[in-house]
Amino acid sequence: MDTAPNGSGGAAKGQAKIPIKIAPVATEAAILSLISQDNST
Repeated sequence: MDTAPNGSGGAAKGQAKIPIKIAPVATEAAILSLISQDNST
């Protein structure tokens, strides 16, 4: 029981760090996709 909260907490922290690094790339990809769609039309 004690290891579960610690593990979940560690996982939460790990997952919290990942989106921060991926977010800028995701936003750039979204912008590029919107630009490509605008150019296609």
